[in-house]
Amino acid sequence: MYKLFLVEDEEKTRKGLVNYFISSYNEIIEVIGEAGDGRSALENILKLKPDVVITDIKMPVMDGIEMAKKIYEMEPQIKIIFISGYNDIDYLKSALSIDAIDYVFKPIDFNELDNVVARALDIVRSENALKENLRDMDQKLKKSMPLLKDKFFVNLIRGAYTGEGKIFEQIDFLGLNMSRDSQYCVMVAEIDDFINWNSQKTERERMAFFYGLLNVFNEIISNHMRGFAFENEQGEFVALLELIDDDDSDRIYSVAEKFKNSMYSYLYCEVSIGIGRNVNSLTAVAESYQTAKRALKSKLFLGSSSIIAIDGTEELQNNNTVIWEYEFSDAEAVFLNGSEEDIISCLQEIRDAMKKKHCTKITCQMNFIYLITRIQKIADRMGISEEADMKPDSVIECLCNVDTIDAMYKITLDFASAVTRIIAKLRKKKSTNAIENAKKIIEEHYADNITIESIADMVYLTSAYLCVLFKQETGYTITDYRTMIRMEKAKELLKDLKNKIYDISYAVGYENPSYFSLQFKKLTGMLPKEYRDTLRFE
Repeated sequence: MYKLFLVEDEEKTRKGLVNYFISSYNEIIEVIGEAGDGRSALENILKLKPDVVITDIKMPVMDGIEMAKKIYEMEPQIKIIFISGYNDIDYLKSALSIDAIDYVFKPIDFNELDNVVARALDIVRSENALKENLRDMDQKLKKSMPLLKDKFFVNLIRGAYTGEGKIFEQIDFLGLNMSRDSQYCVMVAEIDDFINWNSQKTERERMAFFYGLLNVFNEIISNHMRGFAFENEQGEFVALLELIDDDDSDRIYSVAEKFKNSMYSYLYCEVSIGIGRNVNSLTAVAESYQTAKRALKSKLFLGSSSIIAIDGTEELQNNNTVIWEYEFSDAEAVFLNGSEEDIISCLQEIRDAMKKKHCTKITCQMNFIYLITRIQKIADRMGISEEADMKPDSVIECLCNVDTIDAMYKITLDFASAVTRIIAKLRKKKSTNAIENAKKIIEEHYADNITIESIADMVYLTSAYLCVLFKQETGYTITDYRTMIRMEKAKELLKDLKNKIYDISYAVGYENPSYFSLQFKKLTGMLPKEYRDTLRFE
C-alpha cells in the first residue's frame, strides 16, 4: 500500500479528506498521519516518510511552500500535492517552482483530486520499480564481482589496457588493493600433460578441481605476499604478484615451489610453472606474462613438474630443425639388426640431438612421428604389423598429448621395443627354415645372376638381416656359399672330358672363363685343367 500524509489547517476539510481516502482508497492508500500546520507536519513526515503528501499552501506557523522545500531537501522522493484557494495565485507560482506534482483548488473536486493522486502514485510506482531494479542489479553485481575481477586480470595480462588511468579506474571499481608504485611479476602454472588429464575427468570433477586449485594458489600467495590467482584458460592458471620490496622478489620462487608441492600432495597433480620478468607498471604486466609463457616452453626439454624462470631460458632459441635423413636411416639399420639396448641408445641420440638443436615442440613431435612410421614400415615388410602390442595411430595420438621431449621419447621407445621383440621372436622361429630355403634357392639358381635382395625377398627377410643370419647358421657368406656350390657343379662337369672348360664356365654362371679359372683355383688350389688332369691320373 502507498502511504499518505495530510496537512490542512481547517480541521473539517482535513477530516473530510481522511474519511474520503479511507473509504475510497481502502486497499491502495494508507493515511499514516495528519497535521494542522507545516511545522508539526514536517517532523512527522521526515520520520514516517510517506509516499505522497497532500498539503494546504496557506497555513499558520509554517506554510505549505516552506514545508515542501524542507521536505525536498531531506526526502526528495516524497511527492507533494498542494491544495489552494483561488485567491492564493502567488503561492501557487512558488509551489510550481519547487516541482510539486500538481495542485487542487478549493472547494475540492474529488474527480480532479483522484486524477492528481493517480498521477502521483504512477510516479511513485515507477520510481519504486526503478529502485527495485537498481537493488537487483546491485545484488547481481556483488555476486558477479569474482567473475569481473577475473575478467579484469585476464584483460590485463593480454594487454587490453593502454593506460594506467583505465587500469586504476577498474581497480577502484573492483575494490582491489593494488599500488601504482609497486613492481609486478606474473607466474603461469600449467597442468602437465593436460590433454590426457582432461580426458579422464568429468565436467563436475574438472570444475571442483579448478576451484580447489585456485583456493590453494590464493592461500599460498596471501600467506607470503600480495597477489591474485585466476584461471586464464583451461589448464592454465596465472598469479599476478605485487612486489613491494626486494624480499618479495626473493619469495617468488618459494611461492612457486610451495604451490607445486601442494598440488602434488593434496590434489595428486603435477604442474609446471613459468616465472616472468619483473615489470615496473601494470601496463607492462602483459610483457611479464609473455615471458612466463616463453619460460614454460622450455618444459619441452627440462621435463614435467619444472619451475622455470625467464632469466634461465632467454638464450634458448627454438628452431624447426628436423632430424636429417641419414640419422633416420641409421636408426632403421639398428631396428633391423641391433639389440634392444642398441635401439635405446639410438633413440637417446636422436632425442639428445633435438634437445641440442632446441627444436620446437611441433618439430619434435614430427620427428618422433616420422620415426614411428619408419618402424611401422619395417613391421609391415616383416609381416608382423598386426602382432604389435601398440598400433601406430594410438602411439601418434599419445605423442600429440604430451608436453616434454622425454615423454615423446618414452612413447616412441615403447613402440620400437614392442616391434623389436616381436621381430626377434618371429626371426627365432623362422630363421632355420629361412636359411634352408635360402640355401635351396642358391642351389637351384647358382648359375643365374640372382641378387641377395631377391633371395631375401623370397625368404621374407631383409637383405641385411639375411646376410647376418646366413653367416651365423652356415659359417659362409651368401656369396661364398654360392661360389662353393658353383665350384662343386664345375667339378662334376669337369669329369666329362667332352665338356670344354669355357662351356663349364658359362654353365655354372661365369661369363668370363679366365675369372672362373681364378675362382676355381682360389677354392681348390688348382686350375680347372690341372684338376681335370688329376682326374685322368686317378
